[in-house]
Amino acid sequence: MRLCPFLLLLAVAPCLAGDAEEEMILLLSKSQPAAVRCASADALARLHSTRAIRPLLERLSDAEPEVRTAAAKALTAITLKDFGAKNEDAKTWNDWWSADGKRQFGDAHAPPGPVRDGDNAPLPRELTSSRDFLAIAAVAIGIATFLILLVLGMFAGYRLKQVKEVLRRAEKYVSDAEEVARNSDRVAASLDTKRAEIMSFFDQQKEDHQGEIERFADLLEQNVEHRMREVTMGLREKAEKEIEGTLSQLKDDVSREVKRATEEQKQRILDEVSLRERQFMNDVEVHTVFLEASFYFITGKYGEALKQYKHLLILKPDHWVAWNNKGTVLREMGRTDESLEAYAKALELSPDNAGIHYNVAATFARVRRRDKMLETLRRAVATDAQYSDEALNDPAFKEYWTDAAFKEVAEA
Repeated sequence: MRLCPFLLLLAVAPCLAGDAEEEMILLLSKSQPAAVRCASADALARLHSTRAIRPLLERLSDAEPEVRTAAAKALTAITLKDFGAKNEDAKTWNDWWSADGKRQFGDAHAPPGPVRDGDNAPLPRELTSSRDFLAIAAVAIGIATFLILLVLGMFAGYRLKQVKEVLRRAEKYVSDAEEVARNSDRVAASLDTKRAEIMSFFDQQKEDHQGEIERFADLLEQNVEHRMREVTMGLREKAEKEIEGTLSQLKDDVSREVKRATEEQKQRILDEVSLRERQFMNDVEVHTVFLEASFYFITGKYGEALKQYKHLLILKPDHWVAWNNKGTVLREMGRTDESLEAYAKALELSPDNAGIHYNVAATFARVRRRDKMLETLRRAVATDAQYSDEALNDPAFKEYWTDAAFKEVAEA
């Protein structure tokens, strides 16, 4: 391993009190470790020791590649010669020495005794101390490096744990928001169920008390409309409050956690939260618009209902219930072709839905397209037998109640 100049100066400080140059030349001996030979070559280069040229030439034939590299660099620094790609070639340097170097620097600059690979003379005590110091310094540097890496690893693990906690909390808040949306669905379904129960009750009472029902029907319809409006507005207000509270808490908590994350993590988390917030707000708006459209449809305000269903389908184009209801509204408004187009879109999204096939059959019955009516009614009854009884009592099929083919399909 190559040693930095600072460590080298620390290692050779005891030697500089005496003849440091000669002692550094002695350290070029092959009997010394490769790291010591490299460090000695670097030190001699900084001293511009011309006396070390011959020993450095011998080190160009060293078995260790790093020693040859250090010797070539030292010779370049001392002689200001650079042979490019052949700068570590011993023959090139020896040819130069024989041709020019020996004349330029002279044998007088050579050390009293050249350093040979076989020299094993004992080193001075100062050099032994320097070598020990180098070994201790290398061990100390290794330990320090290990400790630094350990601390960095612990810090990175701690930050990663914090980021995971932020993501976990964000997922929890999004889950809460989805739960609010599901609650809105359950409320809407409950309203539909209650409506069905009320209508069933009306039918029963109408059979038992036809005269009394007729007298109070108008008043009761007004009360139902008023109650439905109150329930819808209350549900919307409650949903908006829950959304506002949940999103406010989500933003505050995420904002606090994001401040401690890195900029990249901040942006990623904020993007994810923003996306989920938009999705959540879109779902809530879809449910609210659906409730409003259903309210207008129930109360016979088909123009307002159609407007709300169009808005809903812009928000959620794959809402097959909205397409089905839109078709029914258009049918009641007398816009048969548009009604059939809406039902066709609903069937693309839910091809096996018996209710949609039944609505299509009822639409064909109103415009007296007998063959199409029978075909679609047959599909509806085959999927759900309850539509056979419904067809026999639906005024939309009144003109076909005595038709033999209709009876065959409805009574199958």
